[in-house]
Amino acid sequence: MTTDEDKWISVDKRTTKLVIRFKVRGVNKQFYIASGLKDTKKNREIVRLKRDAIASDIALERFDYTLNSYQFQPGKQK
Repeated sequence: MTTDEDKWISVDKRTTKLVIRFKVRGVNKQFYIASGLKDTKKNREIVRLKRDAIASDIALERFDYTLNSYQFQPGKQK
């Protein structure tokens, strides 16, 4: 069973990497953040943590519309 929050996370068909897609109420566009991470159980948890941080910022009305603070940092590929 998937929750509404799980619908934020998907696999990009072109890169086969995890991405976060979501909308913010009152904004007429979809946001997209590429993780650069393969679809594994561990990486899904990492992406869920980022999703939770974004959802929290939206709820607290401090969402970064530039998405700069939500980007995944480059590092060793998992």
